[in-house]
Amino acid sequence: MRVGNDISYASISDQREAVRTVKVYDTMPEGAKVLGPVDAGRCHRSFVEESPSETVVMTDLKIAAYTMGADGVTDVSVEKTSALTKNCWYMLDARGTAIFLPE
Repeated sequence: MRVGNDISYASISDQREAVRTVKVYDTMPEGAKVLGPVDAGRCHRSFVEESPSETVVMTDLKIAAYTMGADGVTDVSVEKTSALTKNCWYMLDARGTAIFLPE
């Protein structure tokens, strides 16, 4: 679980490629193949830390989809949930469906 807006553990080149390659689709493109569910989350642990941003969580989601071989994600939702049992004030969770677009 990542905290705040800390940089991802993925290499900078992999992060850049994931952000450039994986697109977010409002609806499932025709001919797309479902690879499976994908999720990412960030913890907000302390008031002295920067709150996790939706942009950073979406980057994490794209990286997770990229590692699955996805070209895109669809059915994306970002939700703020309580996470006191995880030693966090709250979690910012992103979920979606990873898809592959055959040529």
